[in-house]
Amino acid sequence: LDAKTEQSPETISVIEKAGSRYVNIDTTTLPGIQKAKEMNLASSKKAHVIVTSYLHEITAIFQDTPNTKGRMFTMLRNPIERAVHMFSYLSQAIWEPTYDASLSTMSIEDYARSTRIENNWMVRFLSQNKGSEVTNHDLELAKEVLRKKFLVGLYTKTKESLNRYHRFFAWKNTNTHFSTLHDPEEAKTCMESKVSNLQMNDTDLMKKLGVQKGTKAYSLILFQNKFDMQLYEYAQDLFEAQERLLDLMT
Repeated sequence: LDAKTEQSPETISVIEKAGSRYVNIDTTTLPGIQKAKEMNLASSKKAHVIVTSYLHEITAIFQDTPNTKGRMFTMLRNPIERAVHMFSYLSQAIWEPTYDASLSTMSIEDYARSTRIENNWMVRFLSQNKGSEVTNHDLELAKEVLRKKFLVGLYTKTKESLNRYHRFFAWKNTNTHFSTLHDPEEAKTCMESKVSNLQMNDTDLMKKLGVQKGTKAYSLILFQNKFDMQLYEYAQDLFEAQERLLDLMT
């Protein structure tokens, strides 16, 4: 998409790219969220899904739309695997503003000892504690936000999570990367194949970098994410509880 059009759209438009449809507002940035609020993105009903890492800020677009509410969903992954993936990604993703060429010559242990590694990012994100030391109070607040506000998915159960999203939101295989596949079973098989390949690549990366339980690298990363690990364990229980609740609802 044209960057200028994304940053300062005059009207909300739906643009098709690579078989998927998008609105011309970037909700992954704070200026984009402000623009979405000013242009009444929520009430326009032109976006069925909004993707952002700014959980608390995005709620502003619904403040003046009493008849339009958002329902949040997320997919969580093991914090150790997340940190390893981020290390690998940021050492290669030259297109990212956070790309760091120095990571390509750094060991995973050195990365875990540095200030570059995430420190309980998910608990900080949910509790809005961006700077001070994370506490048990932050963890409990993060759990409560996750329980009350989110339909939870798990990366280790991606297929089940995607099926749950489809079931809860009554989505169909349209306006997606699989929309060119007219046979629903073929679309499902394609999606499951992509998911399996992604998870296999992650497993290979963990082995390649030598990050398994009992290793120094694992312990160092866990030390930086001990509250996130507790939140993840809670999310696993929540995933099962929400499945039972969804069964009762439907």
